[in-house]
Amino acid sequence: TQEFRSRIIDGFRQKDFSVVFGEMQRLFASIPYMLFEKQKKGEDPNQWTHREESFYHSLFRTALWACGISVKAEEPTHLGRSDLVIEFAQDVYIVELKKAPAQKALSQILQKEYHLKYTDRPLSLIGIEIDANRRNLAGFTISQA
Repeated sequence: TQEFRSRIIDGFRQKDFSVVFGEMQRLFASIPYMLFEKQKKGEDPNQWTHREESFYHSLFRTALWACGISVKAEEPTHLGRSDLVIEFAQDVYIVELKKAPAQKALSQILQKEYHLKYTDRPLSLIGIEIDANRRNLAGFTISQA
């Protein structure tokens, strides 16, 4: 909706990622649970797994893209690839989503040096925790580089 778009853009304008995060939580909460049902894994029909992390970051990316925000998925670097790179005005946000504590996602950004090619611009590194059981984003941690 226009309200969602306005809040996302305002969050980036104010450099307040908590606003963006809150809107993303609201978005995930609005998705019917059937779309999050566990998926069959492998040959064994009795073996199930939760949706992959890529399911969450692709929805996150698509929502930002629909708001008119420049966002890249799976951007390759010299040591790996980042889940999302968001560019808004002069700012860059490197985002990693994990089914693990947000600090672990942030640590991956630092260890894999996803941010180094953007050190000439204002830069925020963001780790986001996915809670697959609750089918939503659980929390985030942010660091300025």
